[in-house]
Amino acid sequence: KSIVTLKRVYLDLINALEFLNELLNITSLLEIVSIFFQLIEASYLFIIPLTMKKVDLIIMIPKFLLLSIHLSRILVITEPWYSCIQKVEITKGHVCRLLSMNINENYRKEIRDFAVILGLREFQFSVCGMFTVDRILFTT
Repeated sequence: KSIVTLKRVYLDLINALEFLNELLNITSLLEIVSIFFQLIEASYLFIIPLTMKKVDLIIMIPKFLLLSIHLSRILVITEPWYSCIQKVEITKGHVCRLLSMNINENYRKEIRDFAVILGLREFQFSVCGMFTVDRILFTT
């Protein structure tokens, strides 16, 4: 029964993935690109005054806040997807551990079938198929 539930939850995850990939259209692409440009601009406006001899703290605080806002916008966009991908990776690890255990042959066959499904189905989010939405890529 647990294996059937695991398969159903994974199917729900795949359906959510396909829905989100359809939802991420050109508007999302433009939003992500605009956040990158704003992040570059805010970084430039924050770093340049630091190279001067006298730094005015009153001017630097709003620039730092602006930079923080743009960074948090990127994290708000990418964190749910990253969390979902991490859960799939954790599930793959648990399934591998289950396969290495000494269990009933019927359960082993169902788990092996599920492991094949996990291995064949690539789990990634993309925007218009142009690039993958990945927190590691965005936060670097």
